[in-house]
Amino acid sequence: MNKLFAHPYDEPDHELVKMKGQAIPLISYHLIRDQLLPMITGEYQSVILYWAGKDLAQQFKPPNLNSLTHLFLEFGWGELSLEQNQPRLKTFRLTSPFFNQRQIEKNQSTFSLECGFLTEALAQLENKDAEGEYELVQKKQDVTVQFQVYLEEKQAEKKGTSSA
Repeated sequence: MNKLFAHPYDEPDHELVKMKGQAIPLISYHLIRDQLLPMITGEYQSVILYWAGKDLAQQFKPPNLNSLTHLFLEFGWGELSLEQNQPRLKTFRLTSPFFNQRQIEKNQSTFSLECGFLTEALAQLENKDAEGEYELVQKKQDVTVQFQVYLEEKQAEKKGTSSA
């Protein structure tokens, strides 16, 4: 199977190879994501993470939707599934058994990083301008995230517009 992107683990002599397969304790990840980042970024957290996600998507450039969903899993963000596929609107659902552990409704967790990444990746795949938003969906004990990505033709490529 082809790798989605180059990683130091792929180089046999790299010092990180001995750490392959080791996981960061979830409490550390959640501490950084849900406690430390909000302290650092304050009221701008959502905007900063959204644009950071877009930048990451430009770096990783998933070549297709299947690769995009695999990246979400590989990054530990959860399982991404396409729910609605219309030319101008794509709706995705993100699920993870760890959402309940993060207590996202209590910690006011943000999924702006994932939203930005998904939005930019779709913009690249579809060759369109895109904007995205997300919503937490809670049913009983099950918490999921719904992303909506709105797509439209790029401004310079619209019919009847001039680039002069």
